[in-house]
Parts: sequence; structure tokens; C-alpha cells
Amino acid sequence: MQIQLEASVKPEEYIDVFITPENLAKQTRLPIGPPVYGHVTALSKGAGLAIMQLSTKYNVDRDFLLLKPAVKAFDISFSMSATGRNKSTIFLSACSKWMLTNESSRSDIAIMELDIPTGYFQNKAVIDRYVAKAAVPNLKKAKVLPKSAVFMFEYLTQDWSCVNVTLDRWFPVANSTRYMKAKVYELNRPGLFAEAILDNLVLNIINICEVCGSFQCPYCPFFSKALFTLPNTAFMFFAFILNFVICKYCI
Repeated sequence: MQIQLEASVKPEEYIDVFITPENLAKQTRLPIGPPVYGHVTALSKGAGLAIMQLSTKYNVDRDFLLLKPAVKAFDISFSMSATGRNKSTIFLSACSKWMLTNESSRSDIAIMELDIPTGYFQNKAVIDRYVAKAAVPNLKKAKVLPKSAVFMFEYLTQDWSCVNVTLDRWFPVANSTRYMKAKVYELNRPGLFAEAILDNLVLNIINICEVCGSFQCPYCPFFSKALFTLPNTAFMFFAFILNFVICKYCI
């Protein structure tokens, strides 16, 4: 079977996909754009069946702009706090619960994903110990990636299940993204999900001088409070004479 695709963003540019017995079970992904607008025309030739799906992604900064699921299966909350003079340590807290009780009393395997500000990280050993303590019911695995923290639950119930993770600054990054997202969904049915947005104003307004905390950072009165002092003339003169005497006897 041959499938020919044409996107209105690139008229008269065709993409041909051939489905043969060798790649029958292989998924093919075709990016379109940027920019992205208009429609996509698909023309198939041959015999057989093929499934085609169009997915789009875009960024939003308010909860009411998030894509709502067809069924409210989960609820989720997300919060963050920071400590230290330059916010070198942050604490992420997220809670979720199962809402689709008319279907079952608990969910299937659930995944919780939390966005992480750039520059923050945590050792794998610390996360593994957190899971091993079994302080969070049904939490089986956890992993901190460069851009997100992922938690896997065996299932979620009608009671809130909360995770707390501490992250330290590993790289000096200032003015990080203001909006962070938390998402929970079923592993086998990703259409059952819930999302929430956190306004990360605390880290968004921190500048590079506050991040590095250096007195050498210019235009940074918060840290650069040292007074400018002139060299001590008498000390320099004494050092010059001492150096001259030592060099004379060395010769």
C-alpha cells in the first residue's frame, strides 16, 4: 500500500509512505512544519487497512487553556517552594487521586510527570531510597530526568497520593521558564489524564548575579557590597625595598 501526504503549509510537496509485509507493524512518524496551519490531505493506493493519526502540541500558560480530557479520570495538584539565599534548593510536591469511580474503585498503572526547572537535579540514589522507604503508597518507581521527574504508581485510589522531591541546583541558570506543568495519566490508557500548571515566578525573576552569588558580578548591589579600597602605599613601598634587598644578597 502507498500513502501520499500533502500538507497545506507545503503545497505540492508530497510525502510517500509505503506499507509492505516487512514494515507492517512498524509505526511511521512524519513531522509537519513549522509553521503548522491548514490541513493535511492523504491519498492511499493499494489494498489493505492503515491507521492514520494526527497529533498536535502547543504551549499554554494558564489552566483554563489546557486540553481537557473527555472523561475526568484524575485530579492533580502541584506546588513548589525554594530555600537558600539564591534559591539553590527547591521542593516539589504533587498530589493526585482517581476520580472515575463509576468505572472502577482504582486506576490501572498510573504515571505522574512533573516539570523541573533547568539547572536542578537530584542523584538517582536519593530517589531510589525515597521509593524504597515506601512512604508513598503504591509508588513503585521514580526517576529524575534532565527536564522532568517521573513517578510510576501501581494504581491510584480515591485518596490523595502525594510525592515530594528535593532538587539541588547543579548548573547556574537564571530567569528560568515561568510556567511548569504536572500531568498524571494511565499507562495503558493515556486518554485518561489530568494536568495542572504551576506559576514559577520565584525562579523566573532571579537573575544570574543572585544565582552565582559572586561579589564579582557587576551591577549586582545585592551581592556586591564590598567597598572599593585604594592600595596601601606604605605597604607597597616596604615590599619593594624588601624585594630589592633579597635580590641584592641573592646575587
